[in-house]
Amino acid sequence: MIVLDTHIWLWWVNLEQDRLKPAWKTQIESSEDVGISAISCFETAWLEQHSRIILPCPRDEWFDKALDGPG
Repeated sequence: MIVLDTHIWLWWVNLEQDRLKPAWKTQIESSEDVGISAISCFETAWLEQHSRIILPCPRDEWFDKALDGPG
């Protein structure tokens, strides 16, 4: 199991995978289970609410997609 840090999760979900080191990308792709901490959800919502990040869609849609998993 790999637990992603908030910024890695954001990059992964938002298809900004060019920001990931190749070794990280390989580890994520080859892992059977990839998770996040509950605090990453809070951090993402806080960052978006305070205009520190811009999500590519409304926050509730983004979380639905991000928490749904691959596929």
